[in-house]
Amino acid sequence: PPVLLDGLGFAGIEPDSANQEARAWFAQGVRLIWAFDEVEAIRAFQMAQRLDPACAMCHLGEAWARGPTINLSPRTPELAAARAAIARAAALSRNLGPRDRLILRGMQVRTRPGADFSNEAYATYMEGAALRMPGDDTLAIMAADARMVAWGETVPPVGSMAQQLLERVLARNPNHGGAIHYYIHLTDWIDRQELAVPYAERLGGIA
Repeated sequence: PPVLLDGLGFAGIEPDSANQEARAWFAQGVRLIWAFDEVEAIRAFQMAQRLDPACAMCHLGEAWARGPTINLSPRTPELAAARAAIARAAALSRNLGPRDRLILRGMQVRTRPGADFSNEAYATYMEGAALRMPGDDTLAIMAADARMVAWGETVPPVGSMAQQLLERVLARNPNHGGAIHYYIHLTDWIDRQELAVPYAERLGGIA
């Protein structure tokens, strides 16, 4: 069985659950997504679901963890399970706040009917969501990640919206391990690795 671990860094999202164990497992799932360990993230979210079956965000987290990443694409075999998880989240979503409803809608766009994940539509939606709530770190990071996945093999331009979103998060929260991790990958992609060095040097101490 999975185990709760200390030292995984910053989560930044709270679930709709009063169960403290479920909340701990949910936070671990988010931290593992930031660390690109999606398989263990799925197991963490499923543990949270067992502890609180009515937690919409715990099901949403599973759908998120099953989606494509810049390391794992296209992940087509995960699509049916991701759709099922977001359907359960939607059915339980009446108590979600505005930010989490935007994320839920984003996951519905990502898993909409079709033969594969809708990466471009998801990226466009999440960028719009990040612009609607410009002070929200989670939306900004998810939007940047979504756009990076949609780029595929394309080399992005310097100063892209994804880069701007990550830099805004890091200016507000330089210890956000997820933002640092994605920023390292993005700056390597555009051959501007020196931009990430001040943040990357923090990562070993915070996660």
